[in-house]
Amino acid sequence: MKIAIVEDNAMIRNVLLAVLEDTPGCTVSGFSAAQPALEACRDSVFDLLIMDYRLPDMTGIDAMRQLRADPRHAHVPIVMVTADSDSLLRLEAIRAGATDFLTKPVNIEELRLRVGNLLALRRAQLEVETREALLSAVIDASSASIVIGDATKPDLPLIYVNRAFEQLSGYDRDQIIGHNCRLLTAETPDHPVRQALREASENRTGGSFRLRNRRPSGEMFWNQIDLHPVPGPGAAARYIVATQTDVTAEVEASRSRDRLGARLSDIAQLSDAWFFEFDRDLRVSYLSPAMAQALDVAPEEVQGLSASRLGPHIQVDPEGGGGTLHDLLARREAAAHLPLRVQRRDGKVCWMQISITPFFTAEGRFDGLRGFASDVSTIIAARDAAQQAERAQAAFVAMMSHELRTPLTAIIGLSELLEGSSTSDAMRGDLQTIRTAATDLTAVLSDVLDHAQLEGGRLQLAASGVNLTGLLSDMVAELKPRAEAAGLALRLEIEGDAAAERRGDADRLRQILRNLIDNALRFTVQGAVTVTLDLPDAARVRLEVADTGVGIPEGDIDRIFQPFVQLDASMGRLHTGRGLGLSLSRKLAEAMGGTLKVQSQPGVGSRFTLDLPLPAMPAPPATANLELAGAPVLIADDNRANRKLLSLMLSRLGAEVTLAEDGRAAVDAWAPGRFAMLLLDINMPAMTGTEVIADIRRQERDKGLDPVPAFAVTANARPEQVETYVAAGFDGCIAKPLSIAALSGAIGNRRPAPQT
Repeated sequence: MKIAIVEDNAMIRNVLLAVLEDTPGCTVSGFSAAQPALEACRDSVFDLLIMDYRLPDMTGIDAMRQLRADPRHAHVPIVMVTADSDSLLRLEAIRAGATDFLTKPVNIEELRLRVGNLLALRRAQLEVETREALLSAVIDASSASIVIGDATKPDLPLIYVNRAFEQLSGYDRDQIIGHNCRLLTAETPDHPVRQALREASENRTGGSFRLRNRRPSGEMFWNQIDLHPVPGPGAAARYIVATQTDVTAEVEASRSRDRLGARLSDIAQLSDAWFFEFDRDLRVSYLSPAMAQALDVAPEEVQGLSASRLGPHIQVDPEGGGGTLHDLLARREAAAHLPLRVQRRDGKVCWMQISITPFFTAEGRFDGLRGFASDVSTIIAARDAAQQAERAQAAFVAMMSHELRTPLTAIIGLSELLEGSSTSDAMRGDLQTIRTAATDLTAVLSDVLDHAQLEGGRLQLAASGVNLTGLLSDMVAELKPRAEAAGLALRLEIEGDAAAERRGDADRLRQILRNLIDNALRFTVQGAVTVTLDLPDAARVRLEVADTGVGIPEGDIDRIFQPFVQLDASMGRLHTGRGLGLSLSRKLAEAMGGTLKVQSQPGVGSRFTLDLPLPAMPAPPATANLELAGAPVLIADDNRANRKLLSLMLSRLGAEVTLAEDGRAAVDAWAPGRFAMLLLDINMPAMTGTEVIADIRRQERDKGLDPVPAFAVTANARPEQVETYVAAGFDGCIAKPLSIAALSGAIGNRRPAPQT
């Protein structure tokens, strides 16, 4: 800080300089006359001046008056030093701006104390000035419009406005300072808001007010005014600070919302639309008349009811497990097309489909949910009827599968047995024709039933080990005589590592390939049909069936995959078929996660490519064969022909057969250690096959016996059905219709090898 000593007596000046030079943080300057000191003050601001009264060029009082005229030194502490004790002189000095007095001779300790106090005062003064300057800069730079009125004077004249107010109002500071803010208002004097604002100003109280103002240009705007009395309301207030905000956009938006709300309310009142709204506490805040009428309530009856109160009468998406209405709304999320089952108070049930969306306040807080609903009772009734029809169709499919496969089992099996024992070539040919026709009929039945299951979304796939090389080799060997009879070559080519088994549904894969190869043989007059197995990696399999047949026109390629479509549908068509094999094959491929595509050229041939995700499986555990020669086997089936067939087949395989005509007879015939194997039909009177095996497994556990190998023999052999058989205790399932090869293959290699 800077100190100036103005003293014409050199000795006194030097003493004062010596005493004050060691004041911490201060620099001291000495002057022998007033004029040099005043010139120095014009170049710099001193924080303390010690001035003698009697100076050679003017009195200290005259010099002090000049200093006080400079705003920079208007409040700087000035100590008057004089040997005179005249009270009038002191009063004159005080009027000129003296802060303190020292009497000659000066007491050094008193000097130090007075100077220390005055410097502390100056520091506080400078800090206040700095803060005031900072506050003034902040206020002036603020985007908020701020004005200050003098509450101690009538009419509350303005003493300060910031730059933001100038921009808001369109007035310059010079135009508004000293005036009341009422010059802005565009409202009439008796306007309620203007009256309230006037009363708050007169009573020096706070408050918020919104009214129209007018700029000098005549432009109207909406002004939000917030009054704050300082330092406190009422008589204590010396100032009224007002912040002002242009809220024109908000007011217009609010009016637009109000108009829109009124419009929508009128629409809801006049239309048959179903609208509803819940507030932030999930209470009903609006229900359109049409919706209230449909629910048999009055809007005022449910107004304010919480979602939990409505919950017992409303179930959300019963089939999807949606829970209660409160659970749905409590998520505070948008939802679309949700079905609700509503129990009306008259006992009737109606179905609604609702869509909801949350809405929020301007600050982003959740404020409620709005939604739209529609009556879908008729649609739900139609859906239920369709589901019931689908269940009836599924039951019919299952019944037809069982009832048709059961007699086919006898036809195929007995013709195979007779064919093997006949010595007449003509007789063997006729039996082979019977067996082939029955096998073809079985294939037709399987295709039709599988198509129905695929259309209903009920087909399930098995997941077990598939030996692709063996599957294809057996299929080619089976169909090669047919190809040779037609003068065609049927070849199998394998690319890649074919040793590992793949995980998949062997029956469905066999079904697809049989359809493709059969299709190729039927439409090829000369040349060859080539089946290629490509194993590019351990995750996928590619199978190709290529022929040199008639080919497919480009415009008919998509049609061949449509069900029951034949390119030659005339009564005298050259190529037989039911028009279902390719359609079913593609759907099965897609159900297995793969694709079936075709490339064809008329007169050249066709190439069908089956691409499937069949991952490689680890090597299977060692197994032990079931030796049937001399083995006692129990057969239980309520169909006499099937009992006879199974008995003949197993006898030919060397087994000693015991027959039971129903499930109860099977349980009675069984005894610990009596049989080496059980073959049980599923649909039997008295006890079903699953009930029989469950009873036998229970007895084995109770007696600590090893389980006897047991197989379900049934026409109902879909994967989901086989799972229930295995869960009941069966080792596997043998599907009807039967052949000796199928029977022998099914019961062989099924038991784990004994541990050594």
